[in-house]
Amino acid sequence: MLIFCKKRKVKYNLLALPLGELLLKSHHMEINKSASRVYLVRHGVTDWIEQGILHGISDRPLSPLGLEQAQLTALALRGLKASHLYTSPLARAAQTAQAISREIRAVPEPIAELKEKNYGWLEGKQDLWPLVKQHAALILLYHACLDLAGLTGGESPGHFERRVITAWKSLRNNLNGNTIIIVAHFNVLRTILKTEFAAGGRESVKFSLGACSISEIEVFPNAPSRIVQLNNMDHLNGKSIE
Repeated sequence: MLIFCKKRKVKYNLLALPLGELLLKSHHMEINKSASRVYLVRHGVTDWIEQGILHGISDRPLSPLGLEQAQLTALALRGLKASHLYTSPLARAAQTAQAISREIRAVPEPIAELKEKNYGWLEGKQDLWPLVKQHAALILLYHACLDLAGLTGGESPGHFERRVITAWKSLRNNLNGNTIIIVAHFNVLRTILKTEFAAGGRESVKFSLGACSISEIEVFPNAPSRIVQLNNMDHLNGKSIE
């Protein structure tokens, strides 16, 4: 008896396989069959991103470049059969999701918990990350300033992580083998990735996500999740400022 594994385009003769190998092949095929796909899309750029200004929950629309990035991202996802298209309600994410919706024929579903972190009094000010990212000591000071702003009028790191993780777990628990798209912000998407793949701490640094990047993960009900692609920006054809 022959069986084809569509995932890898491999043909197996089950009658010729040893029992142990047969059980292993069946196990992997069953896992692939029950896998859900999650596409994580960061929004396009705004005028503030182009000027190096910190957003947080400050609501800015996509710039002309951001609109072009959103359209290129939508074309890259054209034809994807997604059961849901979830988005942050902030304009830069909602506009990106709207562009995608026209290509995959899914209605964007805003989720308030997918908003970016509230940076309080630091929002609208120059983001010093490009200047400090090469210096370990300054990186610690930079993040301490962000946390302080959150604690004094913005949103604490703990509250931000709890709301994003709660929203992600709710979506994850209802995947049921479907494909979904989440359009959100750098810190939101990084928190989702960290929840799935990192034990915590500095491991999250590897989740670098450019504007309108596409990341894709496979989520299994009874096995570890798998990264299919991470921070893919090939579809932008170099139209990026990061």
